[in-house]
Amino acid sequence: MTKLRKLTFPILIGIFLLVLAACGGDDEASSDKAPAAKPAATASEGYDIKFQYACINRTLDPCKLLAAPGGMVERISERTNGQVTIEISSFPELGLAGPDTLR
Repeated sequence: MTKLRKLTFPILIGIFLLVLAACGGDDEASSDKAPAAKPAATASEGYDIKFQYACINRTLDPCKLLAAPGGMVERISERTNGQVTIEISSFPELGLAGPDTLR
C-alpha cells in the first residue's frame, strides 16, 4: 500500500506531461498555412434567427464592443445576410437586480 502511494504522484505527473506534450503544437507547421480565403456563402436561405444577449450593464466594455458600429452584432448580421439578428439588453432592462442573479 505504501509503494502505491509513493508511485501515485510520479505516475500522475508522467501522465500530465504526456498529455501536455500531445496537445502542444509546432509553431513551424502553423506558419506554412496559406491565408484564409473568402468566407463561404451562406448555406441556408429564408431563416430568421434571433438571439438576445444580456449584459450585466451596458456601460461595460464587452457590451460596448458588441454594440459598437462595426462590432460583432453588425458583422454577424452582414455575414449571415440578415438571417441572424442579435438583440443586446442589460439585466436592469430585463427587470433583474443583483439578488435575482444569485438564485
